Amino acid sequence: MPTQTLPGIIIVGAAVGLAGAILGGVHRLSTGEWRMSGRTKWDFDCANRDKRVRAWQKQIDKQLADQAKDPAAAEALSYYPIAHEDYE
Repeated sequence: MPTQTLPGIIIVGAAVGLAGAILGGVHRLSTGEWRMSGRTKWDFDCANRDKRVRAWQKQIDKQLADQAKDPAAAEALSYYPIAHEDYE
């Protein structure tokens, strides 16, 4: 009798595993990130903060590159706290 229930248990286990894999794949395709269980508002807020910081760094780097072409403007913007050795 126990051997007769084994195929059913295997089928149900495989179906649950396949459903989880499909949901994870759909989430990856729609958001570009792997789905992680247990994420909270804190995790989402940290991810949003990191995106804003990267955008700010790109903007500052672009401004520095533009002003490096003009020596007078580059001297006016010589203080760049992110590149300062105390922040590394």
